[in-house]
Amino acid sequence: SLKQHLIIGSTIMRTFRAPGIEELFTEGPHLAAYAYEVGNGSLDPERGLGTELFVDYHPAGGHVHLALFRNSIERYIFPKNTGKRSLRRADLFLYQTVGLRALMHGAELAIEKELGRRWQTLGTLSYVRGRLTNLEDESMPRLPPLQGRAGLAYKRDDAMQLSGGVRMAAAQKRLGPFENPTDAYIVLDFSGQYYIHWRGHLHTVAITLENASDAAYRKHLNRVKKILPEPGRNLRLLHKVFF
Repeated sequence: SLKQHLIIGSTIMRTFRAPGIEELFTEGPHLAAYAYEVGNGSLDPERGLGTELFVDYHPAGGHVHLALFRNSIERYIFPKNTGKRSLRRADLFLYQTVGLRALMHGAELAIEKELGRRWQTLGTLSYVRGRLTNLEDESMPRLPPLQGRAGLAYKRDDAMQLSGGVRMAAAQKRLGPFENPTDAYIVLDFSGQYYIHWRGHLHTVAITLENASDAAYRKHLNRVKKILPEPGRNLRLLHKVFF
């Protein structure tokens, strides 16, 4: 019956995070992020109140998970782009660590479904929106757009599994100050894994082909996305031996 396969619940969370030493006292160039970062020694701890409503449904040979969440955060700590160039490094923008009130809400969806004995489909979808409530509801910077994955897996037996799927994201046009918009993208990935016992040890061999179509794309969370896109086609072969 539906009652035997359906679970509905909610969670309330109270969070606390003290500022890190870098957030308090850092002062210098962060070349990997193309920024000059300055800490803030007067930061107060970050405190938040989060609520979540979730639904878990377990039909035969499958699973559906849906979660809706809302997080209210006092003094959300993050490096904020001032829009100014550093006096010490004129080629880098100045990022000042701040603690501001923030409100975040969003949703997550995950689906798994068996297609016979050897095939399985799976997919995820997530969305989050955030606002800085004491700055006239200014959009929070560096939040991902609507994004998800969809894939198909084949499991011949316990020793071998093959899978393929796509990673995708919508365009991000809800921007914080001095942010650049990011275009939508779809990236194709393939992977395979094989287990074997040989000479008394467990061996695993994994091969992964990421961005198989060599698409040019940029992730919104990458601070240097304007000058450096994400990696192109990438093939990896990994062999592990467990002693």
